[in-house]
Amino acid sequence: MGGLVTLLWEDAYKHEDDRLRVHGRRTTSTQEFRRFLQTRIRERLRRASSREQLREYLNELTSTGFAIANLSSVSATDVEYAPWEIGEVLAEVLLEETERAEFPWPPSWDKRSSTASLPGPDLIGFLRDEKTECFLFGEVKSSDADDVRASVINGDDGLRHQIERLLSSEDRRQLLISWLCVRAEGQNWQATFDRCLALYLANPSQGAVVGVLVRGRDPNEADLLPVRSVIEGQASPHRVVLVGYYLPVPLAELPAELKGTAERP
Repeated sequence: MGGLVTLLWEDAYKHEDDRLRVHGRRTTSTQEFRRFLQTRIRERLRRASSREQLREYLNELTSTGFAIANLSSVSATDVEYAPWEIGEVLAEVLLEETERAEFPWPPSWDKRSSTASLPGPDLIGFLRDEKTECFLFGEVKSSDADDVRASVINGDDGLRHQIERLLSSEDRRQLLISWLCVRAEGQNWQATFDRCLALYLANPSQGAVVGVLVRGRDPNEADLLPVRSVIEGQASPHRVVLVGYYLPVPLAELPAELKGTAERP
């Protein structure tokens, strides 16, 4: 098929001021979205699979002359992913594609079981613009509920409270930085981590807080309004980006769509 599969996005709604940007993005081509799922997202999920990592490691050993018995016992069967798991990976890849984010070590890599849920915020990485780069602290919610604000925005563990905690808790942000720090040594992104750390220690407001909502429904600016209201009511100096990604496929159908082929989406 050739080339990297990307998506074309339309602005559904947009707000910008000095420290807050709210952006609703819509992509309408079902066929291209399926291709995106079956290439970019499936590959990211494969990379995060501990079973796949073990298979690749054993294959490398056998290529150097090691005799590995029962290599076939490490099953190559596709893992079943829940819609919310696919939604989190979608958020990572879409932020990389549309917001110049980078996630060098996604938290999903540290899961010890396919159903595990790691504590704390969903995302830690880097955010770049034309002049600088900084740490990105982020949360992701996926929902197709009719009243999304009642389900995943305003709940006790909803996006509104999660973003509020990230903005107000220095300990929470430092915990994320520490988690990434122990994984940075010797990596090709260590220099980026060091620059972002120096910037953050000099001025903790030099970090970006990002909230993502993933929906397989029509765009609605009211979806993120409660989160925006909280941010506008706080005196936090942090830059905040809220993004709603509106997909042409319902979230419940993502696991089935992921299993198709890019040649026959």
